[in-house]
Formats: sequence, C-alpha cells, structure tokens
Amino acid sequence: MLKPYQRIIASAVLSLIFLTGCLSAEEREFKAALKLAEKGDVTAQMKVGELYLTGKGTEKNLSQSVDWYRKAADQAHTDAFRWLMTQSYNGNVEASQVIRKMQDDGNIFLAHWVLEMAKQNRDAAAEYTVGWMY
Repeated sequence: MLKPYQRIIASAVLSLIFLTGCLSAEEREFKAALKLAEKGDVTAQMKVGELYLTGKGTEKNLSQSVDWYRKAADQAHTDAFRWLMTQSYNGNVEASQVIRKMQDDGNIFLAHWVLEMAKQNRDAAAEYTVGWMY
C-alpha cells in the first residue's frame, strides 16, 4: 500500500507522462521554438513564424507569423526582411504595414537590406526607396 506522499508523487509522475505523451512531435517542436523565441533567439523567432504560417504544432495564424518575422527582422535577420517583403508584394496587408512602419521609422537594418538587394539586382526602385528612407 502506498503512503500518502508516495501517491502524490506517483500521481504527479503519471500526469507528467500522460501530458507529455499527448503532445505530438510538431507540438513539442513548436513549444521548444517558442520558448527560445521569447528569449530573443532570432533563429527560433523565424521558426515560430514559419510554424504559425503553416499551422504545424499550433493553429495557423498569419498575424502571429508576421509578428514573429518582424521580431527577427528587428534583429537584422535578412531572411526575415525577405519574407516580409515577399509577403507584402503578394498582398499580405499586415506584412505591408510592418514594412511601411519600418520605412517610416527609418529602420537602418531594412535600409541596409534594401540597399544590398538594389546593388545585387541593379534595381533603381530599390535604390530610390533607400534614398527616401534616409
């Protein structure tokens, strides 16, 4: 017969086993990435944005996806800028608003990224945008 404190411990262990076992691999991946992203890990922020976009391990949520990509872009992650710009060009209103705010705020990271893209592609419109931002 188990003593009262042993029952409590056994219950806690079984609860933990059942709760952990209920999460899928995708849900565990999302939770792990979210934990790191909330601490400012830029790679994890990109991953959380991707997971919200696809709905893997969490519900699909485009607003959350844009927000996490914005957080990565705020840390000068070039792929985050590229994703936001692509989303904006494809009609994502929230991504367009993020890019517009970055432009209005004179975000130096965005300006640098746009300048690099302008140089690589010899894009006069991008060069003009960088000039406008300064």
